[in-house]
Amino acid sequence: MKTRNSLRRRARRLTTGVTIGAASGAAHRPALRALLGAVLAFGILVAAGAEESGAFPIQVGAKALIADPRAYDGREVLFEGEAIGDSMRRGDHAWVNVLDADAALGIYAPLAELDAIGVFGSSRAKGDIVLVSGIFHRACPDHGGDMDIHATSISVVRPGYATPHPVDTLKLVLVPISIGLAAGLCIIWRKREATVRKGSWLS
Repeated sequence: MKTRNSLRRRARRLTTGVTIGAASGAAHRPALRALLGAVLAFGILVAAGAEESGAFPIQVGAKALIADPRAYDGREVLFEGEAIGDSMRRGDHAWVNVLDADAALGIYAPLAELDAIGVFGSSRAKGDIVLVSGIFHRACPDHGGDMDIHATSISVVRPGYATPHPVDTLKLVLVPISIGLAAGLCIIWRKREATVRKGSWLS
């Protein structure tokens, strides 16, 4: 009997302890949620402040850079577009033009970064789509006051490819025919002129 009563008392103590612990955990949950919310809000504010101050690079297009260059002057930016034309070497650096949907910008980059570009856009090829990270200058003091980006890294987002132009067989046929007709008309006109001149001389 004593053993049963002892076991019951122990069971009650355990049940009471679990209930108190659960109540205590439930009481702390709102405070924990509030703390997590505050930490998250602080992180968002820090990230927003860092972006506003230019601590992190911001992705931007040529249209925005041209429309408001002062807003990005001296900031690290990300610029994506097609590498076009040919690279122009200047010592251990080179120039390359990168074209997005609106306009092309001059990119001044170390030669090592340009090695990543395999295809430049032209009439015969679609150039590599590249992502340029670098410092934007609305009027670069090192390059005659031109607008440019001094790249620190260039990565290929999508490789370029050749764009073959199919031969137009109709043009191949029509061109020699047109040339032949033009030559025939020229001969006829000259013969007619010669006949008219001869007749006027005889008369």
